[in-house]
Amino acid sequence: MSSIHKSFLEPFFIEMNKKFDKEWCVLHSYETLPNYSESDVDMAFSGTDIDALEALILEIAKNEGWTLYQKLWYDSEQCFYYVLKENEKDIELAIDFLIDRKGVGKYGFETTKLTADCNRWNEIVPIPNSSVAFSYKLVKRIVKQRDISLDKEYLTGHLEKADRGEVEEILKNQFGEQGLTLLNPYLKETNFLISEKDSTDLNNMKKKKGLEKFYWEKVRTLNRIMYPRGMIITTPKLEENDLVLFVEKLSEKVGLIFRFVKRNDSNSLAKNMKALIGSTLIINQEEKFNNSKAMKSHWLGSSNHAVLVTEESLVNMEILADIYYRAILDALLVRNRF
Repeated sequence: MSSIHKSFLEPFFIEMNKKFDKEWCVLHSYETLPNYSESDVDMAFSGTDIDALEALILEIAKNEGWTLYQKLWYDSEQCFYYVLKENEKDIELAIDFLIDRKGVGKYGFETTKLTADCNRWNEIVPIPNSSVAFSYKLVKRIVKQRDISLDKEYLTGHLEKADRGEVEEILKNQFGEQGLTLLNPYLKETNFLISEKDSTDLNNMKKKKGLEKFYWEKVRTLNRIMYPRGMIITTPKLEENDLVLFVEKLSEKVGLIFRFVKRNDSNSLAKNMKALIGSTLIINQEEKFNNSKAMKSHWLGSSNHAVLVTEESLVNMEILADIYYRAILDALLVRNRF
């Protein structure tokens, strides 16, 4: 089994249990932990001290040879996605914290419920009990309107171990009495081929906390404007084939650090600004290229960063992509968002 993430995850989980006992858990896909994670590590955090949580991430990263480069606020109430890299081998790791004490986010689950009465995996990894695990997965798939039958084995396994009364209480809290009535035949037959109509009806029935949701979304939007997570880079004018290859190579290198890597062939100001807010790396080209203004990480002019583009790099897109990649990492460290 691969152990590429163990140097960070194992000490991190151990310290999380010391500092935030009964206030966190890994939501799913924990079978390979703490050795490695196939995607991002999805966790719930019901504590109130987010500063202490971030301080712990930074402490473990520093002690174990990792660097924290990115933080994205992706949902209400305060849900954060962190991207780290192992310094020597350039290995990526994303850790994702669902922080929603009021249940106002996309899935409407209070994190205090997700982290209560947890079971354990490999002794150091708290995971939701079967009642919560089943309900969370079912609700998440209904909200996303995904094919729930693909998770039939997972859902059936947890439902067999779950407290049916607790499951019904959670689902009633999510969809109301009418929604629970609609779901009961599926639960009774452990048949999760929920029809498109029923899925749509359930989404319409789903309880929403409108005023609190509105407040937290405004706070989140303001934060993204004040502290952008995206970045704008400018290159000299490239041939189309070279540009396509450059974007491909750079996308591979930045990996999880940005949600998207996009071209802005028209040098549109609106697209640039949207990219900064939307955690996107956007690529412009200019005939009159200026090394000293090749990268921008904020609205203000003082946020410009230099990229040393050489004549040699302009004929080798692998080299050019690496030059920009290294400059992006340096700029992210300067832009510290933690």
